[in-house]
Amino acid sequence: MVVTRGLAELTRLGGGHGAEPPTFGGLAVTCILKHSRNRDVGEQLGKGRSPDEILAEMRMVAEGVKTASLVMELPEKHGGLEMPICSRIDGVVNGRLTVMDAYEGLMRTAPGTRPSRARCAPESCRRAVESGRTLGRVR
Repeated sequence: MVVTRGLAELTRLGGGHGAEPPTFGGLAVTCILKHSRNRDVGEQLGKGRSPDEILAEMRMVAEGVKTASLVMELPEKHGGLEMPICSRIDGVVNGRLTVMDAYEGLMRTAPGTRPSRARCAPESCRRAVESGRTLGRVR
């Protein structure tokens, strides 16, 4: 669900700048492929490692890390398009949010609305993140 919502945000943003929707198909791949550098960074963040620590060990570039901040500049310049998924990712990769804060806010936010600071039960969130089940709702 999170990947789909994030892809929809980026597609809307790009469409507003004249891009065609198929342009963004590769973004889903970089989230899903086992050997994707961006996926690896996300998994390492989910395990509690800091962005600086992860990036210091990498020999190659994970493009999504720098792209997260650049993407968040565009909505502000062009009418304030709401991008809650992209905003949370930017917050995590730039150290303003913990993974758990981002996850909790996204799982409590209906698609099409801004994330709230609502909290889920800490134990169920911790289990979901540790098990890698981050695309479904925490019960």
